[in-house]
Amino acid sequence: MECLVTLAVIAILAALLLPALSRAQDRARRIVCLNNLKQLGFGSALYAADHDGHLSGSTWREPMASQVRGLRTTDRHAADDDFNWLFPLYVPAAFGRSSFVCPATGNLIRTNLIPHPRKAGQWLVLDLADNGATPRSPAGGSYEVFGNFSDDLKKTERTIQTYAITRYSRVPGGTRPGPAAILLMTDADDSTGPGDANNYPDPVDNHGAAGSQVNFCDGHAAFIPRRQWLHVWNLAHDSNRLTP
Repeated sequence: MECLVTLAVIAILAALLLPALSRAQDRARRIVCLNNLKQLGFGSALYAADHDGHLSGSTWREPMASQVRGLRTTDRHAADDDFNWLFPLYVPAAFGRSSFVCPATGNLIRTNLIPHPRKAGQWLVLDLADNGATPRSPAGGSYEVFGNFSDDLKKTERTIQTYAITRYSRVPGGTRPGPAAILLMTDADDSTGPGDANNYPDPVDNHGAAGSQVNFCDGHAAFIPRRQWLHVWNLAHDSNRLTP
């Protein structure tokens, strides 16, 4: 009888403690993820210092590279999520579950090198060329790069200071969001099917429907709750996106 009572008490305690433990684990993963984005943002600032203020690298993958070749406003395709421009000079740790991988995911950066298609003798990391298709994908990183504004103007140290709102209806026209409000990188979020909106916090995303991690062009990073997500997105993209 005493044994049964003890087991019952243990079961009750486990039921009480497990949800709290799960929440603590989620918070810990979120902290590590936020630190990753801070490191990637710092790497971007270092890159900009060496590349005429550009906050991200140019596109090398085809057919995207051909689609931006000759443009005067950007050398990076809007759909390009490559991070090879940061490795190894600006963010030296890449392989395994590194700064390019959110600990809340199953993503992984493998040591699969490919030759650079335009620069003889240089090598690229295939898994840094794009994010994992889902948070459970065993190949690819966990973050996306938004290197352009929505009108194919590249984000540079100059353009983030002067970019002004012309479309987003919740702020006065002419408002300049500035580097602290213009996002640069976010949790990877490609739509995987019904009920999973692209670039919007959903249950299947890195941190679920609670929100998404972001770094901004001034270098700071933050967790954006779902209720604030559309404002942050629209302010950075000068858009009027609505709840999916």
